[in-house]
Amino acid sequence: MRKLFGEVIGGFRRGRFSGDCTGNTAVEFALMLPVFLILLGGLIEFGVAMYAASSLESSARAGAQYAFAVGLDQPGIEAAVKNASSIAPDKLTVTSSMSCECAGAAAACGNECASGSLPFKFVTVQVTSANDPWFPVVDKLVPKTFSGRAMVQVP
Repeated sequence: MRKLFGEVIGGFRRGRFSGDCTGNTAVEFALMLPVFLILLGGLIEFGVAMYAASSLESSARAGAQYAFAVGLDQPGIEAAVKNASSIAPDKLTVTSSMSCECAGAAAACGNECASGSLPFKFVTVQVTSANDPWFPVVDKLVPKTFSGRAMVQVP
């Protein structure tokens, strides 16, 4: 009878199951694993998002460097951007435009400034890409599209 109900040790009753801790680690691991996996997936998704945004900024700068050397050559700028990006070229949307300024104000590119000098010419390269998150839990936390933009003054 003493074995079934336990024995009294130091004023406390010690039962048959009170000293057995063999499954605690497995239960704790099973409870914490989903939380750990969600955190790990979110961290990976955030890292992928930051890498994609950085890649688009870098590829927009490559397009702006091409525009600095050649001028507003839209097919050439688009090719330079797609070659510089680590994202698949078919997922990129590249737009480039030229704007002009006279003394800090917008001006027409074909006309002279009021001072008689030529306006400053700027080429802007904009690159966008859609984001397709692979981890469904954090898809609301990362942006749906990424973009990169660069502007350069051309001669």
